Amino acid sequence: MKNEHTGSEMCLSTKFGYPPKGWTHGGTLWGLTKDFKEFIQTANKSNNNNGYGGLYSTHWGYSKVDMKEIQEKAKTLKYL
Repeated sequence: MKNEHTGSEMCLSTKFGYPPKGWTHGGTLWGLTKDFKEFIQTANKSNNNNGYGGLYSTHWGYSKVDMKEIQEKAKTLKYL
């Protein structure tokens, strides 16, 4: 995974689960990233396993219409 601001490579496996050096996003996106990683590795439902409120959270900053679209896409991928 690359940091889109610096172009540097980032590892998703970090000690104690903290964001990697150079992570320029907040903890909410880090939690979602870890959930996606877990979902890809295990094929088990992982929404909100890493403590950010999940894709049903109201803290993403997107409109209700956009969030509904994101949630529907996640359902088609069997993430939700």
